[in-house]
Amino acid sequence: MIFFRIVERIRSILRGLLLKSVTIRHEEVVDDSNYKGVKIIGDQSLISIGDSVSFGGNVILFANAQISIGDHSMISINVVIHTSTHDYNNHPMWIERIDKPIKIGKHVWIGVGAIISPGVTIGDFSVIGAGSVVVSNVPERAIVAGNPARIIKYRNIEKEKFQLPVEKYPIGSFISKQTFIDETNICKTK
Repeated sequence: MIFFRIVERIRSILRGLLLKSVTIRHEEVVDDSNYKGVKIIGDQSLISIGDSVSFGGNVILFANAQISIGDHSMISINVVIHTSTHDYNNHPMWIERIDKPIKIGKHVWIGVGAIISPGVTIGDFSVIGAGSVVVSNVPERAIVAGNPARIIKYRNIEKEKFQLPVEKYPIGSFISKQTFIDETNICKTK
């Protein structure tokens, strides 16, 4: 019985020593961002945000590399844009952090809860579906969704509309409310 108490005491001491030797690396969190609903983690100077970009709230910009967001893009609630990853072939994985820039074009719509992974470029006028995990580049005008995100189709917009000057946009935005349930809109089977 005394032997087990001694062993437990040694384990307790060793656990305490091990815990003291663990260092936790904290990134700088900037809560005083100029953008309401955005939490910036990392280096705020690496972030470039264009004109008239809207954020839906609880958006996380994790900037250990450059993040560039083009004019008139919309980023919905709970989106994570993260520039860092690790090499899963390393052991331990945390031994090396890999930072890659992210570029989001203009007039991009990123849906609720999407995750944009390090090194991704999202082309102008693209749409990222809600809950998507974007791990590779998205071409201009593409509509992508899923985990990992896949191209579903392309937006059918004439090239001339892409070049429309900002002065020609409607003043403000409008809300279109539907007051009925469309019972013909049924999920497709595989």
